[in-house]
Amino acid sequence: MLHGQADDFADALRVQALLAEASLPELPVAGREMLLRTALELRPEEPAVERALAALPTRRISEREIGAPQLAIGVGLVGLLFGCLAALGAGVRARLRRR
Repeated sequence: MLHGQADDFADALRVQALLAEASLPELPVAGREMLLRTALELRPEEPAVERALAALPTRRISEREIGAPQLAIGVGLVGLLFGCLAALGAGVRARLRRR
């Protein structure tokens, strides 16, 4: 009996800690959302978590937030993938013409 109460109390403390961490002003919105979603998984009936999630701004990630190096690496990798696929296709086409 006490074990179940201890688990509930531990979950309540975890949720309070997650809410406290999510309220830090220097925390980015994505980090705040991750913490609040974790708290919601622990205690879905907790109204404070629902209020905090509802207060989060909804927005799209801009390329300024991603950062130029990450964006350049991503674009480069996609270009490399298409180049490899084109080379593979050209090789298959040349092999089929030889037959």
